[in-house]
Amino acid sequence: MRRSIINHKLNIEYKGIYKNENQLKQREIDAEREHPFRETDRIGVMFIRGFIISLPFLVCIFSFSIAAMVRKFNISGRNILYLALSLLAASCISVLLSFIHEFIHALFFPKQARKEIYRTKDMTALFVYCTAEISKTRFIIISLAPEILLGVVPVLIGLLLNRYLSCFIFLVWMTCALSAILMGIGDNYNVCNAVKQVPAGSVIFNNGIHTCWREKQTVKGKH
Repeated sequence: MRRSIINHKLNIEYKGIYKNENQLKQREIDAEREHPFRETDRIGVMFIRGFIISLPFLVCIFSFSIAAMVRKFNISGRNILYLALSLLAASCISVLLSFIHEFIHALFFPKQARKEIYRTKDMTALFVYCTAEISKTRFIIISLAPEILLGVVPVLIGLLLNRYLSCFIFLVWMTCALSAILMGIGDNYNVCNAVKQVPAGSVIFNNGIHTCWREKQTVKGKH
């Protein structure tokens, strides 16, 4: 019997490999009141669209970050092997960050709600599944939280503390932070869909592979 990787009090469980939609708890949709997002169900297409949406931000933050990394590396006088070792260390840490990314998503859902973490068969992506109904604002916060906490904030800290960090630590730190930002590209796509498609005051919930919404006044007993 599979055990939760997180304390049961948090209601977060790692479910392993996602095989098909039958693993996800679903409910019947009221077509008059509940509406699925107009979105792709293909991860590759989602990534491309998220990348396009995020492009201005990515160009800005990557330009400053990579310029600082190149300058730090040149000043240090290190060789290419040193750079390769730094990037290898960052890659290993980034694998752990992908799990932390989903854990942060899960933490921002209501505590009493059941949160399940899955990974795809090809090991290229993880995702959190939770059927709790949340506000549009909370959905946006949940979507952006990992990218901000693991990516944007660390990048800013790294740039501010650049002169106090060794070349190795700086390169690893910045590479991990930038990879965490890239992990949020799909989340940015979800935020864009929520902003464009969901009216203010509505609630959002997962239902199978789809994200759905309905106006809050139709949700009885919800406050």
